[in-house]
Amino acid sequence: MTRIARPEPRWWLLLAALAALLAPGATSAAPRVVASIGPVHSLAAAVMGDRGEPRQIVRGYGSPHAYQMRPSDAASLRDAELVLWIGPTMETFLQRPLASARQGTRVVALADTPGVELIEGGHDHGDGHGVRASGFTDGHIWLSPSNAKVMARTIAEELRARAKDALLTMAIASEEELGSNEPAQDLLEMRGMDKQLAYVLASMSVITMEDLAEQSVDELMDIEGMTEEWAAELIMTAREPWFAEEGESA
Repeated sequence: MTRIARPEPRWWLLLAALAALLAPGATSAAPRVVASIGPVHSLAAAVMGDRGEPRQIVRGYGSPHAYQMRPSDAASLRDAELVLWIGPTMETFLQRPLASARQGTRVVALADTPGVELIEGGHDHGDGHGVRASGFTDGHIWLSPSNAKVMARTIAEELRARAKDALLTMAIASEEELGSNEPAQDLLEMRGMDKQLAYVLASMSVITMEDLAEQSVDELMDIEGMTEEWAAELIMTAREPWFAEEGESA
């Protein structure tokens, strides 16, 4: 990591950096996230958007160096799937709780993120700690817009990874629960059908072509990656035997 001089805080630069980095669909699902301090919470909330709200531990004017955790804070850490913090040089009070975090909780120290530039200098919190001497590594890494972009990208990647893990767990559980729900041969061999989609339909109790023919486009739109055009084409193909029967009886 390289070291840069500590910049003046310009939050409009930070917001501009986030706006350029983040795009819709950054994450498909959101795990339970805990952010240590306000700036980390702001970054996580910007990435998560309307998919969830991270829990913030240090609020208001609390010092990240000497914060006293409340029982609700400890409960949030125990329940968290992803914990975001700057690192031990900033949130010193979190070192012991995070060292004993439960298995399955992902802890990310953003100061250790590749690409983050450490800042030299000090900062007065107004909490009695005063300004550090020149040459001290300042933990306020979010004040650099380039660091903010790196941190936001890291948070987005972590959220994507957690979401994929959650979706995989749900898929496995669904498969175990459904057990013998397998697609019929006519559904597997239907024009425009592939094996993966046939098994997804079977998980929705659409086992045969006849079952598919009775579906509506809206019902198939719950399938990930499905489009209205594709859904309509599948349903019309499944209904072809109906039209054939009508032609024979005419």
